[in-house]
Amino acid sequence: MSHAASFSSRDIEDASAWLVLLHGPHRTRKLERALTRWRAESPRHEAAWEAVSASWERTELLARRSFAQRQDRTSRRLGYRAGFMRAAALAAGMAAMAAAAGLLYWHTSGVTTAIGEQRAITLDDGTRITLNTASRIIIRFDTQRRAVELKRGEALFDVGKDPTRPFVVLAGHEEIRALGTAFLVRDDADLSVTLMEGRISVTPAAVEGAAALAKPIALSPGERLTFPGTGSPRIDKPVLSAVTAWRGGHVELRNTPLSDAVREMNRYSSTKLVVRHAAASTTAVTGVFRAGDSRSFARAVADTFGMQVLEERGEIVLDGLPARNDK
Repeated sequence: MSHAASFSSRDIEDASAWLVLLHGPHRTRKLERALTRWRAESPRHEAAWEAVSASWERTELLARRSFAQRQDRTSRRLGYRAGFMRAAALAAGMAAMAAAAGLLYWHTSGVTTAIGEQRAITLDDGTRITLNTASRIIIRFDTQRRAVELKRGEALFDVGKDPTRPFVVLAGHEEIRALGTAFLVRDDADLSVTLMEGRISVTPAAVEGAAALAKPIALSPGERLTFPGTGSPRIDKPVLSAVTAWRGGHVELRNTPLSDAVREMNRYSSTKLVVRHAAASTTAVTGVFRAGDSRSFARAVADTFGMQVLEERGEIVLDGLPARNDK
């Protein structure tokens, strides 16, 4: 699979010009909204924006340029065309200089899965990435390192060996470094990293008053490191077949509270499950269910615990209190 950028030189020029305008002296909310609209117009625009933003963050070339004259809105597509081509020409020139110096990323592309979709890709270095439902990654390879940013969702990485370039996954505020390793990263309510084989180090963001948390955390095979919304990171040893069951199209639950089980099943379907009574939420559910088959899941839970299944306003409602609670 080739990872040449999925955008044109014109897209890069426009994205560069937007970046110059954004960091100029006349930044307004109107300008920010126009940029948001431009990015949403096409996946090529978003990919070009990601590439130019990444380059700027590393070189800081564009951050030092500004324009004194306010840009007028005359273009329906861009919204800020007056003076835009002058900005684009300058920004494109700087982008070309950065590229010539090897500062722009060689490969930048994004991969997204829809709700209920899984997708496997193989990168140029032999790394295999399997994305779970509703996930998105941005791939950025250059001469110094191989970087993948997990924007949302869950991905399994089987990293190709390249001692000259570290493989880094960025998720949330954490950085996972690997070399010839297989590991799973999930960015959901909490961020978690599960090591299947090999070795990795995870560097969490520094926390005020807890500087030790900024030190790299090494994992052993079979361990999972979780960063909760509040509190310190924790390490446990999950059942690996359960955390990777989605690769076979299943959700494997082991004494899982019904509220968590419903949340897990809802990841795979646009038809959402709802537990009507809070008192039923702690009911422990065990079993293997087909990912995306919310109705079968609801019927199985209802039959087991003497509940009812209702369909209301496009949702599947588990109604009633469980006749027994296995917890």
